[in-house]
Amino acid sequence: MQRKKEGAVNVVWNVNNQEGIHTYEVERSKDGKSFEKIAALSARNSENYSLIDETPFSGNNYYRIKAIARSNRGIYSNIVRVNLNETQISISTYPNPAKGNNLQISVSNFEKGNYHLNIYNAAGQKAATRQITYDGGSSMFNIGIESLAPGMYLMQLINEQNESIAEQKLIRQ
Repeated sequence: MQRKKEGAVNVVWNVNNQEGIHTYEVERSKDGKSFEKIAALSARNSENYSLIDETPFSGNNYYRIKAIARSNRGIYSNIVRVNLNETQISISTYPNPAKGNNLQISVSNFEKGNYHLNIYNAAGQKAATRQITYDGGSSMFNIGIESLAPGMYLMQLINEQNESIAEQKLIRQ
């Protein structure tokens, strides 16, 4: 999820296997507990979906995707928080694509604290996790990625409340 423009949020999600899924419902919450459906999209032959929420709440907005199968059973995604009152959080990696065994991660505009950097492979399995202590401002961290096989990964930064606050794609060569 990301801010699209002032007062809007771009809800983006990717799927690997949508066999049996006929609809995706986008749900939003102000507290991360009580969700309401804000849109429904029919499943199509695509791996990438997006929706612009033009009327998000001021402050925290929690989003999740409900994939509805033909049996009408629903499967929920992880919950992601977007705060429209915060300075834009950023995470970037160098080099990307990564060729060696080390990766530099640059972060800025986070709250001071402890974070987990989870790295997921293309199948959605956790391939690695690292603990990061962030003191504020802009910081750079070096992590070893020698255990990652070549391929596409998703890096997700998780705060102490177990909320995803930033994501970055990583290609390991």
